[in-house]
Amino acid sequence: MRANGVMRRFNVGNSFGLAEARQRAEILRRQIKDGADPTEEWRVKRAQAVAEKKGDRHQRLVPRSKWKPNA
Repeated sequence: MRANGVMRRFNVGNSFGLAEARQRAEILRRQIKDGADPTEEWRVKRAQAVAEKKGDRHQRLVPRSKWKPNA
């Protein structure tokens, strides 16, 4: 399928039967036809989750008030 002019492959999962896989594929087709890019949406969500996790970790390890740049 093409999303925003780019050829994409989509994985609908494998923990369910053929009928549900077809339903999920049809939903993806409709989203793409309406102009959405499910892959890009997934990438944005993933980047936000990683940024949150890194931010939480950084704040735990080095409190902002004690951080000083190397001079």
